[in-house]
Amino acid sequence: MTAKKTRITSRGVFVTVFSVIAFTLVIKYSNSAIDSVKTALSLCAETVIPSLFPFMVISELAVSLGAAKYLGKALSPVFRPLFKLNEHGASAFLLGALCGFPVGARTAVSLYEQEKLNEKELTHVLCFCNNPSSAFIISAVGVSLFGSRKFGIALYIITLISALIIGISLRFIYQEKHTEIKKCATEKQENKSLGIHIFTNAVADSAGAMLTVCAFIVFFSALLGTLNAAFEPLSAPDSVIAAIKGFFELTAGVTHVSANLRGEGALLLCAFIVGWSGISVHFQIMAICRNCKISFRPYFLSKAAQGGVNALLMCAYLRVFKPNLSFRAGTDIKAFLSIPKPWTVICLIGFVGATITLVVKKATKRNKKRGFF
Repeated sequence: MTAKKTRITSRGVFVTVFSVIAFTLVIKYSNSAIDSVKTALSLCAETVIPSLFPFMVISELAVSLGAAKYLGKALSPVFRPLFKLNEHGASAFLLGALCGFPVGARTAVSLYEQEKLNEKELTHVLCFCNNPSSAFIISAVGVSLFGSRKFGIALYIITLISALIIGISLRFIYQEKHTEIKKCATEKQENKSLGIHIFTNAVADSAGAMLTVCAFIVFFSALLGTLNAAFEPLSAPDSVIAAIKGFFELTAGVTHVSANLRGEGALLLCAFIVGWSGISVHFQIMAICRNCKISFRPYFLSKAAQGGVNALLMCAYLRVFKPNLSFRAGTDIKAFLSIPKPWTVICLIGFVGATITLVVKKATKRNKKRGFF
């Protein structure tokens, strides 16, 4: 028998080189890695899980019970002509804009699993539905890091606009007629989902996704901790260090920008990093979509393009409107990430109310069919 030749791909080479470098850094700077892991675990326990987990459960319930369908129908007159997508994709974008990543991507995957989005539609939606939340950009970046709520609001609006620009641009690539929803499969899924296990499934699935998110945060925190230790004796420019950190992890990148850089260039680099969002976030999305038969090349290219569009829009905003932005030294970013904003809480309450209403409605219909009423 002849042995099969192993095909060496660029992706395999990248993964191999990345693994060797990461392993070497962790071994050489093990103390920095350990301290970073402890900090990341604290961040996950005190900030990430409290601020994300409830929204992930509610988004799962919204999709399972059909609330996303009604939300999509309401936005359909605008969403369909702009993006050439069916109405279900609107809920993924809106939930992603309100709750932040990975809620938008998780919603899109749930819609795909229920056959309400096909492979092309899922690929299209993922390219622009995965954005930082308003609480992160306005409070954590704007108020906490840069000391300017006005800058945070402008950055949040710019990020959403750039995501919409990417989504609209991709309609020309994914402009083929989308397949219709398979009604028999949908009905089967809906019937299967009736009952209390809707809630238990939503909590279990969200817990698994939450664990994945935290695992990537911990790993990349350890990696960045070792990179910090490696760059310290090199005296590399702060802009280069910020760009490298931002390439891997969003929070580390914008934190370094706010602490070490000044002027318009700092704001443009911050806007780019927020639009790009970091490899850590992208790997989280890949893990959430691991059972989906899609290519992630469009997603990575779209996020890189969104970073560039973000920087261009921020430049235009600064040149055209000439805002009077006064910056001050910020406080601990964790203090703002863990505080739910009032309108975010209102949205959460609204989703809970809609979910309860749909549960009661479905239970009533089922009981009527069985002759209980």
